[in-house]
Amino acid sequence: TPPSGETRHVSVMLSTKDDRYSLRLTKYDTTVMNATSTDGQLQNTWALEQALGDNLGETSSTPAIVRGYLRGTLSYDDYAEAGGDPERLRNSIIPAWLQFERDLREQFPDFVNAWMGPNSSWGTDSLETPIVSSPTGFVATEDSTSEGYELEFIANPTPNWRIAINASKTNSTRTNVPGENFRAVASFVDETFQTSDAGLAPVWWPQNIEGLRGVGPYPFFFRSDWLRVNSLNGQSAGEIRKYRANLITNYDFNEGRLKGFGIGAGYRWEDRSILAYAPMVDETGTFGVNLDAPFYAPREDSLDVWFSYRRKISENVRWKIQLNVFNVGEDDRLVPLAAGVDAARLGTTEPTPGMVVPMKATSFSI
Repeated sequence: TPPSGETRHVSVMLSTKDDRYSLRLTKYDTTVMNATSTDGQLQNTWALEQALGDNLGETSSTPAIVRGYLRGTLSYDDYAEAGGDPERLRNSIIPAWLQFERDLREQFPDFVNAWMGPNSSWGTDSLETPIVSSPTGFVATEDSTSEGYELEFIANPTPNWRIAINASKTNSTRTNVPGENFRAVASFVDETFQTSDAGLAPVWWPQNIEGLRGVGPYPFFFRSDWLRVNSLNGQSAGEIRKYRANLITNYDFNEGRLKGFGIGAGYRWEDRSILAYAPMVDETGTFGVNLDAPFYAPREDSLDVWFSYRRKISENVRWKIQLNVFNVGEDDRLVPLAAGVDAARLGTTEPTPGMVVPMKATSFSI
């Protein structure tokens, strides 16, 4: 489904009779559906492929291992020697996995067609090993709702002097991350692996008695990625700064020695934003995110000034040059854009954010 959106706004404006001063207040709300998610992209879809049955080989992927036991090419005795319960593997774990395949195919046929192929043996009685591969161009989507207020004040104290002030407050919430359809699939897979014997089916090697929910691509890579993305639902969009304010003023000289010259300034301020959340390890030992411990980008402000000169060349031609100075008084510094976590320090009380940073300093333009 292509992205779609709708915006509604209501404004009230007050102005003096001579229009030298005006004040406008706007209330708005914007809804966007199926937009590409900014924070909800799954980084480890390859791990889901492996958990479901990537082309790992006849003794590595779960569908291949299950079918190997059913064909008799793999030994239940070897599973027992590794410390597993061969009767449970035969009578509960393998049937639970096959039921999982059938349920996934029945409940999410579009997913199976896209990831396994329309003629796949997945979810059938065939002992042919199915191959799983995420479709080319797969991206996560989200629905978002933004609502807030904008305040704008414009003043012209004199014919040569103009002042504009605006401020805004925005509350933005995202839902259906990483897409309504994929979220339903991932929720089903996660619940099945966590609560049924299907999650105990071996992966990576036939004698993996911990099963794919204990050792393998699902607990090590995909589930933490899925919990991170799923936790974004109902949360504010971290990249959206809740408050912003701007002030712009400009004065033009129309007489005296400074006739033709102009001077102006602009000040921008914006609230802090959320870069990421601190990690946590749940009771099952799975890595997740702590929504109560965000990493913030700091509040930002900047000052710009400009100087201009204009003159009339002819009746129909006017010439103007302007020097702009951005970020006045700003030294080179690091501005955080994203935060990551040092996995080696997850057991400590002080997670370490990693920053992706540009440089910011005073600059000029003409």
